[in-house]
Amino acid sequence: MMPGSAQRIRSGWVSRTLARSRAVGDFEVFSAVSSTISAAGLSSRNPLNDAARSMFGYEPEDILGRELTTLMPERFHAAHREGFARYVALQPHYNLVEREYEQELAPLVEREGLSTLPYFGLAKGFLTGKYRSKKAGGDSPRAEPALSYLDERGERVLAALDEVAHARGVGVAAVSLAWLAAQPTVTAPIASARTIEQLTELLPFVGLDLTDDELQLLTSQ
Repeated sequence: MMPGSAQRIRSGWVSRTLARSRAVGDFEVFSAVSSTISAAGLSSRNPLNDAARSMFGYEPEDILGRELTTLMPERFHAAHREGFARYVALQPHYNLVEREYEQELAPLVEREGLSTLPYFGLAKGFLTGKYRSKKAGGDSPRAEPALSYLDERGERVLAALDEVAHARGVGVAAVSLAWLAAQPTVTAPIASARTIEQLTELLPFVGLDLTDDELQLLTSQ
């Protein structure tokens, strides 16, 4: 394919996606566009960035470099000012060992009445309790991301999960998701299963209402 053709295709995709983001207030599309612009290696001198300027109202380097917590409130104001569809949901990285959401985005979610659907609810598998030593997982490519959480704090989190799971007669994964589902700004957690056995371990969280003491034990780690 000729370079010019690739440029036109890429330009058309970015422009259409930016237009969709403007029309529906789609946070996921906004994130995808930012990633696409970055992956394409676009600079402020690239004509594709004209679409970014007109749709988002920011310079391209701002879209790529500014913190999400700074951009989100501005996007709310812009949607209200321009009469665009308002944001209704957020999909952050949030779980028992990834807690930045609580300080940075939870207040915004609560104030604006958003729904939160956290991804990596089981911390890439770490909160299933399967990865408790550096040898766990063998040569599986899934092991390394999960084992990145295996430090002093990660061990404390697993110990607290073990305590609650033993008392409730359920697996560690179910307790992890039950804690996430119990957080006041969370609508539902997102977790994945590759096998029927893994799914069976997750499903008990649906009816698992943790006590205040159990929630506090897990939250304090």
